[in-house]
Amino acid sequence: QVPQFGYLAGTGEFLFVRGRPPDVARVEVVPDHATLSAGDQRQFTARAYDRRGAEIRDVAIRWSVVGGGGDIDPTTGTFTASATPGRYTDSVQARVNGQGTTASVTVTRPAIVLPAHNDIVFSVAFSPTGGRLASASWDGTVKLWEVDPEEPKLLHTLAAPPGESQRVVAVAFGPGGELLASGGAGIGLPSREQSEGVAAVERDPHHYAIRLWSVETGKLTRSIGGASEEMHAALVRQVALAPNGSTMASASDDKTIKLWSVEDESLIHTLGGHEKNVYSVCFSPTNGKLLASGSADHTVRLWDVDHGRVTATLDEHEHIVRSVAFSPDGRQLVSASYDGTVRLWDVRSRRCVVTLGKDKGSAHKEKVLCAAFSPDGETVASGSSDMTVRLWEAKTGRLRHVLEGHEGSVTSLAFSSPHGDGEKDVVLASASNDRTVRLWPFSELVEGAGEG
Repeated sequence: QVPQFGYLAGTGEFLFVRGRPPDVARVEVVPDHATLSAGDQRQFTARAYDRRGAEIRDVAIRWSVVGGGGDIDPTTGTFTASATPGRYTDSVQARVNGQGTTASVTVTRPAIVLPAHNDIVFSVAFSPTGGRLASASWDGTVKLWEVDPEEPKLLHTLAAPPGESQRVVAVAFGPGGELLASGGAGIGLPSREQSEGVAAVERDPHHYAIRLWSVETGKLTRSIGGASEEMHAALVRQVALAPNGSTMASASDDKTIKLWSVEDESLIHTLGGHEKNVYSVCFSPTNGKLLASGSADHTVRLWDVDHGRVTATLDEHEHIVRSVAFSPDGRQLVSASYDGTVRLWDVRSRRCVVTLGKDKGSAHKEKVLCAAFSPDGETVASGSSDMTVRLWEAKTGRLRHVLEGHEGSVTSLAFSSPHGDGEKDVVLASASNDRTVRLWPFSELVEGAGEG
């Protein structure tokens, strides 16, 4: 049957009818919460299920929108809502075969866009207090920003000494916020496209030094590795500092993780076991005794830092694991993968407890490159090659927001620490291939979700 559709004059509703609709037990709208800046649009899909949980294909959908406008797709029945300037929370409602549900739409101020670099921005990190942000780029610089919700200020541009130019893809603050570490590769290395892939890069060791910077002055204080044979033999993908500030971890395309003493710059352990490039590494925030890594070999591994040995291999992903991050309490681990999913793991049991993106209606459309927990551990943010950032409920796996605006892959995410009036000052930073960093008003998103 040809679907019927149209605007019901005098009712403010949009109708879509396909087939002979049966009784409905449950209705859902995907996404069930969306965030738009004034003037933006968002597409919603309504789904109906019978009492056995099976999706119903023949439907009569009545769409209505509060505080905005919209249009209906005559073929699929999806509804595109338009945000109206001057309102904070609007809503989209779908009634299917007599049963209804509501999706809220939060209208927020736009994200602040930092025209940060002249090339891909690979990494962002907030200082422990949340007041400063570092961004690392393929253009060879690290930029240090003072984060003001209204007008961020560039404090320093950090660059390697003349003759030692470096492509920077990793950045991390020390626990005290006075030290900043960066890693990457020297000049004359592969193209951006190659760096996005999995091919190992082998050059002279001095190309892969990890640099330590003073946050206060923006000056280079020392380098770890350099021409030493102990240094990585390929691109340094990520760096992380332990909670005690005395140990640093680095992950590399040479398939290894190295643990370094920050104090005397000596190598403590080389962790081998991954079969391909290691993309990501992070310390447990509780005591730093546990380390997690993600690799192109499709696995997540957990490591005993003191003894330098693997304690668990988590192998449920079906493609490259690009990012790993612990929850603030250290009880969960999130991993982001090229397989299009984000998985939440219980650290104690080593089991996957939630898979974000299982439902194709809410999943990223392309590979997932990064993920991070909010400071309260209740939200997981994920970034993708589909150019979006998605915010999920950590407990349920429900999609709460889709943040759009980047014009390239979202490569890195970081939440600021709460300060001031609790969560109200928390900011989410996203880095992208479009050479920018965006600062999203996370507190407004949380408040909007509560109101919806």
